[in-house]
Amino acid sequence: MGCSSEQVGILKGTSPYERLHQERDEILKHLISAYLYTILKSPTKWTVATFAEIVQLETAIALSELVSEMPIRWKNRTYNIRLTNALIKGRFGSVQERGEPSRPTILQALERIKRGKAAIWKCGASHFLVRRLLTGCYFYTTQLAGLPTLMFFSSLRSMLSFVQESYSFTERTKFLLSNVILHSIDDGDTVKIVWKMKTTVGMQLTGPLDALLHGNIYLARPCLKRSLEVAFHVLQQNDRTRPSSWDNKLLNACFKRGRNTSRIAEPIFAFLGTTNGTQFSFGGYHLYRWDSKFDHRQRNHFEEAINYLLPSWTALLIVALDCCFVLWSRGNFIHWFSPHRYSSLQEHPGKLRNRACFLHMTNALSNASHTLYEYLFELGIFPDHRIHVVSLRVDPAEANLAVPSASDDRDSLDQEELTIPAGSAVTPSNLYHPALYSASQLRLARQAFDTIYRAAEDRCD
Repeated sequence: MGCSSEQVGILKGTSPYERLHQERDEILKHLISAYLYTILKSPTKWTVATFAEIVQLETAIALSELVSEMPIRWKNRTYNIRLTNALIKGRFGSVQERGEPSRPTILQALERIKRGKAAIWKCGASHFLVRRLLTGCYFYTTQLAGLPTLMFFSSLRSMLSFVQESYSFTERTKFLLSNVILHSIDDGDTVKIVWKMKTTVGMQLTGPLDALLHGNIYLARPCLKRSLEVAFHVLQQNDRTRPSSWDNKLLNACFKRGRNTSRIAEPIFAFLGTTNGTQFSFGGYHLYRWDSKFDHRQRNHFEEAINYLLPSWTALLIVALDCCFVLWSRGNFIHWFSPHRYSSLQEHPGKLRNRACFLHMTNALSNASHTLYEYLFELGIFPDHRIHVVSLRVDPAEANLAVPSASDDRDSLDQEELTIPAGSAVTPSNLYHPALYSASQLRLARQAFDTIYRAAEDRCD
């Protein structure tokens, strides 16, 4: 793909697409595939053969119904593309039709596409893909003189002039812009919320005694061994990081696989999977499994156990079925970490799909136990199952576990951000299904109880 002195570049296919893409859903699915390919392969490296590769990628969703969240399976990963309804709409001309509200001009609308982001641009009956950069923008169409074409423009104004002239759009031609975003990637046993991964976020206060740090990766399903690997990385990271210095990139780095973590987790996983013996030591890690198990009615007993054990142990592993959460204290604060997706009764449902692993910090043991117990209900572990506590002491002189650095993350995926049928509802965070009642029934009952409890608190205050 070459660029002239005017900083306009063009790459054209050698033959038209076999599929005509006349139906709206067909063209949108094709543009979604083209958008994903701009992420998988930089447009500067596209060749004539790339257009055939886009068609091959499109076959992954060719038979799927078009919905607001489209999963595309490609090379052992699933890329979840999110479409929005109308971002901005109007007419090419600045004069609005009688009775229409005042709207931005077409140029102003294009300028609202954030740099690094992309949008589907509908003009009349035509659909295009636009992706903005710091240095200009890419324009993709399936039909320019009958051939698929990718163009680069150094300015939005020059792109607009070219499109208007090439397709004979008039001032009365309607346009519509819709965001297209790579939201998340299902990669093996983890899910990455990629559209926010590049943004650094630290601890956020959620109350006078609590703070939360949200990561961008979470385990897609229960796996005790994998949970242990991540937990050991988190504990090692805690030794070298001040509480105020934790951020989402440090949490994300803890999910990287390493030979050392696997070496440590394997025998500990075997120990936790058997009922023989209460003590185990390996490579500087010393564990003691306590006989007591706690159910959803024994939070006070759980608090007493934590209060007794924390001062004399490095951390506590809270094991529940195939899940493992790690709890430790540092200074005047109690921390607990979950490698699974965050959920809470107080969280807005629209935000849950953007949540991933998290680290909770508080200076009150009652708050730590309360939030942990509530979370175990969210996952479906409570009320049917019990949890047990495993004490962990780490001998720094013996334990040698290399921790991945957040700066080593060289994932080339950029952060990304029509009326289209909505996809499935927000995916529930529960990993297990209760026996007597559905997860939604239990959640509704807990919400009602929480409302009554808070109202009683307010009256007492």
